[in-house]
Amino acid sequence: MASNSQYRNMYGIILMLTHSFAASMLYAVNKYLTEFVSSNQMVFLYKSIVLIGIVPWILHGGIACLKTQKFKLHLLRGVVSTIAALCFFYGLSKVSIASATALNKMEPVLLMVIGVIYFRERFSISKAATVVISFIGMLFVIYPVITMDESGIHFMELSGGLPEVNYNYLIILCAVLLWTINSSVVKVLGKTESNRTQLFYVSLISVIVSFPAAMFTWSVQSFAGSDILWINEVSPFSGLNSQVMWLLLIVAVMHFIHVTCYFQSLKVGEMSVVIPFDYSRLIIGGVLGYVFFGSTPSMSANIGYILILSAGVYLLRVQSKLKRSSRLLEDEQS
Repeated sequence: MASNSQYRNMYGIILMLTHSFAASMLYAVNKYLTEFVSSNQMVFLYKSIVLIGIVPWILHGGIACLKTQKFKLHLLRGVVSTIAALCFFYGLSKVSIASATALNKMEPVLLMVIGVIYFRERFSISKAATVVISFIGMLFVIYPVITMDESGIHFMELSGGLPEVNYNYLIILCAVLLWTINSSVVKVLGKTESNRTQLFYVSLISVIVSFPAAMFTWSVQSFAGSDILWINEVSPFSGLNSQVMWLLLIVAVMHFIHVTCYFQSLKVGEMSVVIPFDYSRLIIGGVLGYVFFGSTPSMSANIGYILILSAGVYLLRVQSKLKRSSRLLEDEQS
């Protein structure tokens, strides 16, 4: 007969898979919506829908939950997470869902590095190996290291130097770095601030910060011999119609589902058991990208996905064993 922990882990796995599906659908619908509205407008609109939707729930417990002594940290989190969303969804409109998802999975690696540097967490060979393997995987995703055609398999030639990297990948990596900083701020806020307080302020600040960006279209322009992303022209919300609004509502719902299911999964199940199922986003994203956008990952990209996935799961398993050993040692000493 299954134990209570097994039931909780199974429930956690179902929640994590639901989160992965909702997040992948969020990416797919967002990518489709960029055919009608800019990615900046999309971020502003769905953040606004989320804010409107959560206000009754947040205020249901009384306005006292809005009191905070950490407003500066809430402001930092809101600004950083919003810029990250603007960067990520712009990059997502230009690259495949699977590649954007794979690069997004670099966040745990960056978070581990911040933990070692800022929170003085212990560094180990397993962590170093994870960083190296993830970085190599990232290079396979953003560079065509290996290609295959009718004549066979070919390796990238380095005699002429590295090829120019697609700047859209760099924008996504910038978003991942900002989300890593956001996660570190959440770790600090979580010590004193309730989830309702954090959710309200991050949603409100996100709407305020994303509004100016939504009022303009952006394009790559040349300044002093360098190509940078800059304001092109004022962009009214001319692409809005009933279909777009319904899709934005779906985006907001998917956002709420994936965030809620992710944290609930970690709450009911063991992290070492449920987190690996988050990598199902790579598979789901790849399928959605192929079905709806005809996107087929290259051999190089697929190798990169496997390396990033393997590194993340490996680190998780090592950390889980260390935690179990630590608990056993504490039990023996008590």
